[in-house]
Amino acid sequence: MNLEAVRNLRFEPVTQNYTRRDTMLYALGLGYGSDPLDPAQLDFVYEANLRAVPSICCVLAHPGFWAKRPELGIDWLKLLHGEQSFEIHHPIPPEGTVRASYQIAAVADKGAGKGAILHLVKTLADASTGARLATVRSVLFLRGDGGCGGFGDAPTEPAAISERPPR
Repeated sequence: MNLEAVRNLRFEPVTQNYTRRDTMLYALGLGYGSDPLDPAQLDFVYEANLRAVPSICCVLAHPGFWAKRPELGIDWLKLLHGEQSFEIHHPIPPEGTVRASYQIAAVADKGAGKGAILHLVKTLADASTGARLATVRSVLFLRGDGGCGGFGDAPTEPAAISERPPR
């Protein structure tokens, strides 16, 4: 891996329009609506009172397979998607236009022959208002890229889930 190229990589913002149909198809793909009598599921697959499944933030405005860029020197054939988490800052509308910005926050070198861990952060915002909708954190395990060095501070572990009832 070319660590300096990875450190200096600047992603172009990604803008995506999505429709109510896209929102419903995403929910159906996850299995929502499998019980047509469950009103909790219908809000995600039926036009009336449509809501977006929060995890849609993970797939909206994706930058494509950037790790395959030759100048980065990432052994993309040995890349594994290790973790993903997201934090919702504002409910995601069932349709609209979003804009995502991406940043490589850190690379942790595990050593030659042991790989490296890359931390990628996506900030998703409503394109018309600028309101931040979600922060998505991804961890990529670069099995073929250890021994190149690292940079940045790997994010800390998320806080434990609260035991209070949901609001």
